[in-house]
Amino acid sequence: MIGIDRAADIPAREAIGIIASPAPTEGNSVSFWQSCRRTLQRRDIAPVAGISRTPAVLTVTPSFPAKIVADFISYARANPGKINMASGGIGSLPHVAGELFKFMTGINLVHVPYRGS
Repeated sequence: MIGIDRAADIPAREAIGIIASPAPTEGNSVSFWQSCRRTLQRRDIAPVAGISRTPAVLTVTPSFPAKIVADFISYARANPGKINMASGGIGSLPHVAGELFKFMTGINLVHVPYRGS
């Protein structure tokens, strides 16, 4: 956020573009974008376009009984709270995507955030 704040303070005659992204691990994505939103509410800069999208992928171990999403959902419904959902940390994009998946499917997965090294 320091970079965006500093860029926002540059006079208009010294035009600048900003490409903003959370850390590669996306561990602090929610707080990053909340900070961006606060900064972008200033009248001296404005978002122009989103330039990338990050896919979210559901993966399981080869021994897991479900091989397609529909079977995964059925298995999770039959075994509530018995499947772990790992992420890079609380509030990370994978965590939020997993919570959305849980909400949309009505399943109960256990979130296991990475605690760092």
